[in-house]
Parts: sequence; structure tokens; C-alpha cells
Amino acid sequence: MNEHDDTGEADVRYSWQGENHYVLRASTSSGDQPSVYAVGDMLIRGARDASQTEFYLARVEEHYAGKKLVIELWDVGDVSGGAGTDNFSILDGNGAVPDCDWSATNGNSGSGACTIVVSNKVYNNELITITVEAPDDYTCTGDECWWKLRYDYADGYVKDTTTWTAYLAGNPLKLIE
Repeated sequence: MNEHDDTGEADVRYSWQGENHYVLRASTSSGDQPSVYAVGDMLIRGARDASQTEFYLARVEEHYAGKKLVIELWDVGDVSGGAGTDNFSILDGNGAVPDCDWSATNGNSGSGACTIVVSNKVYNNELITITVEAPDDYTCTGDECWWKLRYDYADGYVKDTTTWTAYLAGNPLKLIE
């Protein structure tokens, strides 16, 4: 049974969609906080008017310096209405937007600062593959190692369920006799 307290919500339609997407949260009263993460793909549901949100994307630790972070996003940015520019950005652990190369199954592609415009449902039912290289001198500690995905919906109502995968491409093992 789904239950939700809508007390105080200005518009129930935008506050809760009544869908169970198996959201998990873990905490402890002492010691290190547990981590909850996807194995494979992760589903993110967005349902808000003109908003900016950030999600933890991948933990990129120091030993990945010089490696490539590959991010695959399916069906990103279903924004309806509004005349503004809606986009998402990849953020490194310091909150800066790194350079990336990207391509989409609809033929669009780009390189440079990793902010991609998603207005007018341009990537509805499309896959975007993004490659970001961690610099050779990359360092981080603690929460600085977490890279994020930031959605910035200028106006209009976003109603999007995006599936993403993030992994670090590295040196494969070489098996010998």
C-alpha cells in the first residue's frame, strides 16, 4: 500500500507521483555511514516544476587518475513547456564542470564543458554516452571523490524517469599462460 502525507503541498500533482521506484536509504547512529549504490543501472525519477537538482553519480578515487569515466544516460530531459534552456551537467568532486566528449543515438554530439542542453524532449527515448577523463594529476579525499550529475530545468515541468550507468574504463587484465 502506498502512503504519502500531502499536508502543506501547494499542488499534490507535483509533489508525489504515487510510484514505487524502490528508493533506499541507509544510516547508522555511529561510525561510518553505509553506502547504497546500484549494481549496473540506476533509475532516477524527476517530477518538479523549474528546479535544479544534484545526484551522486560515481565515486572517482585518486587511483583512477588518467582514466575515463563513462556515463550512459537513457531518456534524459523530458521537459514540457517553458521557453528557457534546460540542461544537465557533470560535476567533478570540487563542483566544477569538466570537459567531456559525448554522443547520442539521435546523431547529436559535442565536446568541451560537460553541460548538455536537453530542452524540448530532444533526447526522449535516446541514449547519451559521455566520456570524461580524470586528469593525470587528479587527487581527492573524502566527499571530494564523489562526482555528480546536476539537472537545471529553467522552467516548465519535468516528468522524467532516466536510467543511467557510470563506470571507469581502465586497463584490462591480461591473462598469460
